[in-house]
Amino acid sequence: MLNLQNDPNSWLSQIRFRYAALNNAWNQWVLDYNPDRQRGFLEELSSAFANWRGALGAALVCALLAALRWLRRRRPVAPLDGLYERFCRQQARHGYARRPDEGPLGYAARLRTMQASPDKHAAMEKFLTLYGALKYGAAGSESRSASLTTLKTLLTLCR
Repeated sequence: MLNLQNDPNSWLSQIRFRYAALNNAWNQWVLDYNPDRQRGFLEELSSAFANWRGALGAALVCALLAALRWLRRRRPVAPLDGLYERFCRQQARHGYARRPDEGPLGYAARLRTMQASPDKHAAMEKFLTLYGALKYGAAGSESRSASLTTLKTLLTLCR
């Protein structure tokens, strides 16, 4: 039979050695806790806390800047401009993205080269002509609301 009590390589002896080492570390850290060790511990703690506060402050500043940037991009869009943006996104999906320097009439001229049905070409032409008149012309408020409804209808035909 194995003698686990006197064998230094047995698992029971290893557990006893580890427990003794843990007990020794506890005694040295807690029971030998003098003013110098206390001061050193508090200095380490305060420097860690200062670094933590700095990192948290930097993270909050970055989050605030990101939120401000997002809020600037989320400016309210007028209904007319919203419809035009939707029209431009629709056509971009077909490979005809509006160029930054392209107005509605120039865009209409380029869209005429698109492979589409005659009904879709007519709807796109009508949409862009009406948008140009509303955006850059002088339309009354009564005709403006009816024109916005017409633009919404034309937008579905331009898909």
